[in-house]
Amino acid sequence: MIKMIKKKMPQHTCEGKIRSGSTWHPSYRACGKTATLEHEGRWFCKTHHPPTQRARLDATWAAKQAKWDSQRESLDEVYRKAAAYDKLVKLLEMFN
Repeated sequence: MIKMIKKKMPQHTCEGKIRSGSTWHPSYRACGKTATLEHEGRWFCKTHHPPTQRARLDATWAAKQAKWDSQRESLDEVYRKAAAYDKLVKLLEMFN
């Protein structure tokens, strides 16, 4: 029986940086996970792959922007009602 010899593919490690240390004295270290995605000649894991990070950041930003827009619209409605109430009070005072 012939033994099949499997050649292992060269494994790359992620070149993404992980922040560690304190707020005032940050330090960075390499991720170290097995890299599966290549971007501009550098290897990254799925977490640190730049296009994946950008897509995740854009999705988060869009969700926050939608929330802020709805809050702003509801606040504008409150201000509009308050202004209408003030006008109504002034009109009622004129008739008293």
